[in-house]
Amino acid sequence: MLILSEASIGSSWVEREVDSAMEEEDRRGKTILFPVRLDSAVMETRAAWAGDVRRDRLIGDFTHWKDDGTHQTAFERVLRDLQADRGRQDTERPQPDFDRAMVESGLVERVPDPADVRKPRTYRPIRIEGEPISQTIIEERR
Repeated sequence: MLILSEASIGSSWVEREVDSAMEEEDRRGKTILFPVRLDSAVMETRAAWAGDVRRDRLIGDFTHWKDDGTHQTAFERVLRDLQADRGRQDTERPQPDFDRAMVESGLVERVPDPADVRKPRTYRPIRIEGEPISQTIIEERR
């Protein structure tokens, strides 16, 4: 399970782990990464790896995790998805009414096209040496 928040989006360790998990998924032909978000950071960031997650995955919405009722409903949906994925073949598609219910409930913003989910990524982000640009800007402003 991948917990997405402002802190995790800014973590190079999380980025490496997500890249590694997606590569493992490509090798296995099986989904192993199940993202949930605690805030809107993953939807707003320009980080390439987070964009891949947005495009390729249904992201569980736990932005209201402090509200017991909403949290419990979201948790039950994620649990159901994990169990369903475990029991179905990788080529199977969830029912269309399930997809529609996920969007209507607000748990996800959209359902990815199944043809796009399994496409191997043909690019690798360019690694840039040195401090993150945000750190450079902070230091220059001091």
